[in-house]
Amino acid sequence: GLHYGPAFQGLTAAWTGPEPGEIHAEIELPDTKTQQQTPEGYGIHPALLDAALHAAILVGDDELVLPFAWNGVHLHAIGATRLRVHLSVRDNKIRLLASDPAGAPVLTVDTLVGRPFTAPVTSAVPQGADDLYRVDWIPVAVPDTDAGADPRLVAEVLRMPALGGDEPESVHRVCHALLAGLQHWLSAPDSGTSRLIVLGERAVSTHPGESIDPAMAAAWGLAASAQAEATGQITLVDLSPGTDADDGLLAALAATGEPQLAVRPTGVLAPRLVRMNDRADLPISPAALAGPVRVGMREGGSVDDLAWLPAPEADRDLEPGEIRVAVRAAGLNFRDVMTGLGLVTGDVGRLGGEAAGTVLAVGSAVTDMAPGDRVVGMTAGAFGSVLVGDRRTWTRIPTGLTYAQAAALPIVYLTAYHGLAELARLKPGQKILVHAAAGGVGMAATYLARHLGAEVYGTAHPSKWPVLRELLGFDDEHLAGSRDLGFADAFPGDFDVVLNSLTGSFIDASLRLLRPCGMFLEIGKTDIRTPEQVAVVRDDIDYCAFDLLDQSPDRVADLLATVCALVESGGLRPLPVTAFDMRQAPEAFRHMSQSRHTGKIVLTTDPPLDPDGTVLITGGTGDLGHLLARHLADAGHRRLLLVSRRGPAAPGAEELRDELIAAGATVDIESCDITDRDAVAALLARWRVTGIVHTAGVLDDGLIDALTPQRMDQVLRAKADAVAYLDEHSRELDLSLFAVFSSATGVLGGPGQGNYAAANAAIDAIVHRRRATGLPGISLAWGLWDRSDGMAGGLTDTDRARMARRGAAAIDGPAGMALWDAALTHNRALMVPARLDLTHAGQLPPIFSGLTPRADRRRAGQAPEANGDLRSRLLAVPPADRSRFVTATVTEHAARVLGHAEHTSLDAELPFTDLGFDSLTSVELRNRLSRATGLSLPATLTFDHPTPAAVADHLHGLLAGDEDERRNVTEVIAGMETMLAETDLAEVDHGEVESALRRLLHRWNERRPGDDTSADLDDASAGEVFALLDKELGNT
Repeated sequence: GLHYGPAFQGLTAAWTGPEPGEIHAEIELPDTKTQQQTPEGYGIHPALLDAALHAAILVGDDELVLPFAWNGVHLHAIGATRLRVHLSVRDNKIRLLASDPAGAPVLTVDTLVGRPFTAPVTSAVPQGADDLYRVDWIPVAVPDTDAGADPRLVAEVLRMPALGGDEPESVHRVCHALLAGLQHWLSAPDSGTSRLIVLGERAVSTHPGESIDPAMAAAWGLAASAQAEATGQITLVDLSPGTDADDGLLAALAATGEPQLAVRPTGVLAPRLVRMNDRADLPISPAALAGPVRVGMREGGSVDDLAWLPAPEADRDLEPGEIRVAVRAAGLNFRDVMTGLGLVTGDVGRLGGEAAGTVLAVGSAVTDMAPGDRVVGMTAGAFGSVLVGDRRTWTRIPTGLTYAQAAALPIVYLTAYHGLAELARLKPGQKILVHAAAGGVGMAATYLARHLGAEVYGTAHPSKWPVLRELLGFDDEHLAGSRDLGFADAFPGDFDVVLNSLTGSFIDASLRLLRPCGMFLEIGKTDIRTPEQVAVVRDDIDYCAFDLLDQSPDRVADLLATVCALVESGGLRPLPVTAFDMRQAPEAFRHMSQSRHTGKIVLTTDPPLDPDGTVLITGGTGDLGHLLARHLADAGHRRLLLVSRRGPAAPGAEELRDELIAAGATVDIESCDITDRDAVAALLARWRVTGIVHTAGVLDDGLIDALTPQRMDQVLRAKADAVAYLDEHSRELDLSLFAVFSSATGVLGGPGQGNYAAANAAIDAIVHRRRATGLPGISLAWGLWDRSDGMAGGLTDTDRARMARRGAAAIDGPAGMALWDAALTHNRALMVPARLDLTHAGQLPPIFSGLTPRADRRRAGQAPEANGDLRSRLLAVPPADRSRFVTATVTEHAARVLGHAEHTSLDAELPFTDLGFDSLTSVELRNRLSRATGLSLPATLTFDHPTPAAVADHLHGLLAGDEDERRNVTEVIAGMETMLAETDLAEVDHGEVESALRRLLHRWNERRPGDDTSADLDDASAGEVFALLDKELGNT
C-alpha cells in the first residue's frame, strides 16, 4: 500500500457520527517548523488536505478508492495549521467541511468523487496535475488619458508586418521584419528610457472562436521576449481587424500598466495564467461512468448546470429502421442555449439536434448503411458519446468534409434550403436581405442564395464585418449593421425576400423594404406576427414563419439528401466552424450566448487512442521522445514510430528500441527531416498513423540585438516549419491525437530566447487553428525540465537562479508524464504544464497575478464568517465591509458567467457591456444572483444597474438595508447620549432639549403600535425620558 512519511501523518483523532457515512476528525500539520511544513505559500497545505481525507477509512469499505474529481471547492481562509473536519461519505462521494479550532470555515468541498483503484499501488506517486495551467483573458479598466497628457507613454509605435503568403514562409518573413524593427529601436540612443508599443492583428486568441495568424503569433512571441529584456518599456497590443489605433487609445493602453493587451469590440483584455480545474469542464468525465453518456442539465438557469448524464437510451436494442452512431461532432444551436438558461418552457427534450459520427450498428431493415460508415443527420440528444437515430434522417458525409464540418450542415442548410428554395422559390436576379448574416443560418442562406443566382444583402454586428468581407465577399454596399435601423436607409426598398431572425422595430423596418408580393421568411422564435399584425405594416406581401423541426422524417431525408448532394458537387460550401471539445460544453454555450461566433459552433469528441494504431513521435530518439515513448508503451500502446534526423544512427537508438520492445511495444525508428515538406508527406503516406506527437526542437539563445535572420530561421524550422508540415499532411487522416511539445517561453516570454519564443508561439497558433476547425490538437507549453533527465543540461546555475526569480522550478520525468496524462484529460488547445514556485519569486508580471493568494481572503482563526445564505453571511460582516463583500460576490459571479477562472478579478466600475455581457449572459447572471441571494430579481437587473458596483449597491440595499437602518438609528442615538454626557449643562436650554427628546420618543413610539409607553410620554420628566433611552439602548 501507500507509505505515508511524517509530513503526511496529520490525522490526530477521528470518530463516526450518528448518521451512516458521517465522520468527524481533527488534523494538524505534524511539524510547522520546517520549510516543507509551513502553511505559507499555500491556500491550504497539501499535507493538511490529504490528512483531511484519511478519516474516510472509517467508513469500513475494504475497496481502495482514490480521489478522482473535485467539484464545488471553496477556500474560505488561508494559513491553517489545525482543522476540524466533517465528512459525509456516500457511494464513493465525499462532502467535506473543514473549520479552524474556532469553528470558522476554512475549506468546503461539495463533492469529491472517488474511483476504485485496482492496479498495484507504489509509493512512487508522480506529481499530480496541480501544475497544469491555461491562459484566460480578462477585462481591464482603461483610464481616460489624453494622448498629450504624458508624451512619455507613447514614444514610438512598431507594427507587426502583415506580409501574408504561404506557411511557414510567412512566419520567417514576418519575424525577420519585426526583428529588424526591434533592433533599430534598441540601437537608438534613448532606447534605455523610451517607450515602445508593438501593435499586431490576430496575434493572440482571447477566446476559442478567434482566428490566429501563426506568423503574427510568432511575431508576438518575439516581441514578448524583447519585452522581458527591456523591462517596463514595451507594451504589446493585439487589435481586432479594423480598429483605429490613434494616439489617445495607445496612451490609455500604455497607462494601464499591463504589458500585454488585446483590444476587442467588447473591451480591453489582459492575459492571466490560471490553474486548470474540473469546474472549467463538465463536472464528471465520461470515463468515470459506465455506458453511454450525454450532456444535459442538472437543474437549469445557468450553463454551470451542464453535466454528463447517463444515456441508457443509446444502449437499447435497435428498432428495424434505426442506426447506432458513435458521435464525433454535434452542432450547437440557439435553442440549446435558451434551454440551458431556462428560457424554454415545457418538455424541452434532450440537448442537441444534429450530429456526425461513425455507424456502430444498424437495425434489421437498414440495408444501405454498415458499421464504419461516416454519417451525418438529425436526432434528439446529439450531445453524447453514442446515440440512436432514425435511418431516414441520416446520410453519408460528403467527401472531403471533417466530422465538425458535417455536423454544422443539417439544421442551418436545411432551414435555408426549405425557406429560400421551397417556400420563397428564390430565382436568379432577385434580391434578398439576410439578417444576422454572420450566424449559421445567415451564412448558409448567403451561400445558397448566391448558388441560386440571387443578389444578397446582409446585416451583422460591425465587429463581424471583416469576416463577412473575407469569407463571404460582401462589399460595403451590401452590408449594414444589425444593432440599429440604419440598414433601412442604407439598402434599397425593393427586396424580393427577407430572411429574418430579429425582433420588434427591425421586423417593421424590414417589412417596409419588401417589394409588393415579396416574401418575408421568419425563423425567429420570440416575435411571431399574426396576419393582422403584419397587415398593419404591409398588406401586400407574404409572411411565413416556419420551423424546420416541424418537418416529417421523410421530408428531412429529402432535404438532407439534396443539401449533401449540393455540397458534394461543390455547389454549396461547408460553413466555417468554431469547435469545442464536448467536455468544454459550458464554454461553448457561453460563447454562443455572448454572440462571439461567426458561422457554426460544434462540440467534438476525439476517439480514444487505438492501442493498435501507430503513434508517430518526432524527435523520438531524444530525451523527451524517449520519455514519452516509454510512457506510452507502459500504458499499452503497442505500435510506436520514432523519427529523428539521424534515426537508427542516433546515440542510444538501439538501446531505446530494446527497452520499448521489452515493455511490449512494436517499435520502428526512421530517419526523416521533418523540416522538409516532401519528406513529411512521404512519411505519412507510408504509415497508418493514428496519433502524432512532435517533441523535436532546437535552441540557439541570444538577446534580441544579437539575433540574426539565420539564427531565427534555424530555430523556426525545427518547430514552426515541422509542425506546419505535419498539420498540412495529416488533415485528411482520422487522428485521435495531434500533440506538440511547445514551451512556456512562447506564452510567458523570456529574455534571451526571442527566436525560441517565436517558434513556440507559432506552433501554439497552428494547434489553435486545428482545434477551431474541429481537428484534434493539443499544444503543451512546458516549463523548465529537470537537468537530471538530460532536458535542460545547457542551463548554468546562473540561468537557474534567474528562472527561480521568475517563479520557475524544474519538472522531472515522472511528474512530466503525470502532467501529460492530465492534459489529455482536459484536452484543450493550449495548456501550460509548469512547476511554479511564486512564494519566493521576485516581482512577477501581471499574468501571474491570479495565482498568488488573495489579499482579501481571511486567515484561519480570524474573524469567523457565518454560514448560510448570502444575507446571513452579509449581516455577519462588519457594516463598513459589507459593500465590498457584496461587490466581491457580484464580480465573482460575473466572472463565472463570462467563463473566467474562479476568483478572477473584474473591475466593478466597468459597464457590463464593456465586460462582454449581452442579454443572455445578463439573464444567467440574474439567475445566479437570484439563487445566491434567495431574492426574486428582474431579468433587467443589469440594464437597470449597468455595472457590477451598481448591482452590488442594489443588492446591498435589498439584503441589509433594514439592518443597516437599525444600526444607523442606534449609532445616532448612542452618539446623542455621548454628546449629552459631555455637554456643559450650564450652556444649554434644558427646556429645548427636553422638548426635542419628547418629540423624538413620541414619533418613535407612533411607529410601534401596541406599546403603551407612549401614553405617558407627555407627562414624563426629563429624567424619565433619559431612563427610557437607557432602557432602549440596553444600558440598564
